[in-house]
Amino acid sequence: MARKYTYEEKLNIVEGYLNGDFTLSEKAHELGYHAIPGCFQRWIKQYKVHGREAVSYTHLTLPTI
Repeated sequence: MARKYTYEEKLNIVEGYLNGDFTLSEKAHELGYHAIPGCFQRWIKQYKVHGREAVSYTHLTLPTI
């Protein structure tokens, strides 16, 4: 089953990555993944287009990029 992330966790991952605090590979490893989950990349793309509100959605209600 896929892990559920809170708004705060998503925002931490997206903004931390964009601020250069860590790479997606580092964060994925920290969370126990062997590869970068696709959701991380999707959140970043949506954040760049729609801002902080983009990561508050639990389902894909925003247009995909």
